[in-house]
Amino acid sequence: MSDPATRIRRMFEEPAGPRLAVALAACDLSQMEGGASVDALVAAGRLASWATAVLLETMAVVADRSLDDFAGDEVAFSLHLTRRGAETQVALARDLRDRLPAVLTALHEGRIDLVRAKVFSDVLTPAADHIAHALVNKLLPLAEAWTAGQLRARLLKELLAADPDAAATRYRRSVKERRMYLGANDDTTANLSAIFLPPQRAATAYERVDAIARGLKNNGDERTLDQLRADVFCDLLSGVAIPGAPIDRQGVIELLVPLATLTGQAQTPGHLNGYGPVVADIARQVATAQATQGIQDAEQALAAAREDRDRAADLAATATVAGARLAVQVGSQWRFRVHDTDGRLLYTGLTAARPRTPATAHRPALGARKPIMPCHTLPEAPGVLRLGPLPANPPPQCDPTARHPSAPMRRWIAARDGTCRAPGCTHPARTCDIDHTTDHHDGGPTTHDNLGLLCRHHHRLKHETDHRLEQTEPGRFRWTTPHGKTHEVTAEGDE
Repeated sequence: MSDPATRIRRMFEEPAGPRLAVALAACDLSQMEGGASVDALVAAGRLASWATAVLLETMAVVADRSLDDFAGDEVAFSLHLTRRGAETQVALARDLRDRLPAVLTALHEGRIDLVRAKVFSDVLTPAADHIAHALVNKLLPLAEAWTAGQLRARLLKELLAADPDAAATRYRRSVKERRMYLGANDDTTANLSAIFLPPQRAATAYERVDAIARGLKNNGDERTLDQLRADVFCDLLSGVAIPGAPIDRQGVIELLVPLATLTGQAQTPGHLNGYGPVVADIARQVATAQATQGIQDAEQALAAAREDRDRAADLAATATVAGARLAVQVGSQWRFRVHDTDGRLLYTGLTAARPRTPATAHRPALGARKPIMPCHTLPEAPGVLRLGPLPANPPPQCDPTARHPSAPMRRWIAARDGTCRAPGCTHPARTCDIDHTTDHHDGGPTTHDNLGLLCRHHHRLKHETDHRLEQTEPGRFRWTTPHGKTHEVTAEGDE
């Protein structure tokens, strides 16, 4: 005979539907231990998804029995919704039923929730049916383990790559609608925003405000960072001087661009940290604007800044378009990284100087001492780049007993992890702490396999609660909650 905990767990494993509802109704949640209560939480979430799917299916049936102009009225009257709200929900119900039935099935089975179902519908609205179906088939199994934000970013990236011309057209059309908005809240406060902006301009403006706010905070200002950002935003627009603001603070944006996109060989979208995917044309424009000269030559773009003592390893790697990325330079250099198809970092470094155009590539570089890493397209496999031989590029060495990692080690960890290594968190590297997986005061070494990125919130979660963090292999993490539930976080780019 199984123990009570096992019986409860099996009850909660019932398929989403009436039997699961009965199982939940029969339990006294207040008497459950921690692990069982988490099982009940997951089961209740699946049940809510099932009920939502039934509601949407019923909405669609009711709406179908009315004239098109009045399809939402019966729903609005019956559920006490506004007409516009009812029409929005009916449109979602019909879209899932008629165009994205696999998404509706996943909602009915409790594998995704309403928020993720809406993400599929919203993002894929402009897509041709065959593209929408292909992306649903590809990403729906993965969406079960993703947050809505992660799903939206990946769907957008795949949609931009699937039909880049249409994506560019939609982008240009939307940018023409850019405008500023001022609105009032019920508590008499106000909202001020601008919409439909070019993403690079919005991101740069935000980072400029954030940099000034952080500088003020570091100088002892007692306002919260959110308050400082809002006040700096208004002061800059109003032309008001900001006492104590560091005048040299500039906004820095982080753009990841597949090498083949950067060199014009592909239309794979880039990724703007803190924003999301951007169409290939915009990624190239941002990259060009950040450099004094454009980037055309792949070999020049991958020129690696290497220490003289480094030796070239007898290693060749084939990287997909998604596997070779350049990050937009900060100052006068470009940071770059090469990773395999599983997201594992193979190579990273800094270029010695900004890449040059073909017109200037023949000129000898003054004082050049850095070897070039060859990069060639493969005629038999368009969109695939042959890299190699790769110079030896092991993780940087630093004193394993040191309290803080060296600057090269910090760059390596930032390139490897990309974002906070907590489940679902997308805080970019520049806003994260470098954490010792096994705490330094417990003997944890300052080495690449014991360091990882954590945003301040998740850094505190690790140290101030009973959550446990392990690094199962370099760059791959396992979180264990106080109730014993485990969550894996893999290398950036894993599916």
